[in-house]
Amino acid sequence: MQHRLTMATLLAAAVPAIALTASQHPADSARAHPASSAHSNAMAGAAGAARIEACSNAAAIMVDTLEKGDAKGATSDFDATMKANLGADK
Repeated sequence: MQHRLTMATLLAAAVPAIALTASQHPADSARAHPASSAHSNAMAGAAGAARIEACSNAAAIMVDTLEKGDAKGATSDFDATMKANLGADK
């Protein structure tokens, strides 16, 4: 008897929730198709990987140039801010 009472209580609690959900229009909870964001994420990942590789290559060239004692050559790719704060003389 206790089992039937528990089941009836659960059913009574679930029916209003189901009825409220059924009254919603599907567009109210619609989300963008995941394929568009997946493509964007893949493209961003590829662009990020290219930037990381370019940065790694530039860092390797700079370290190699510094090891040769050419501080001016190592800082040749620096922008104005970098040259002001980390110029060859520093």
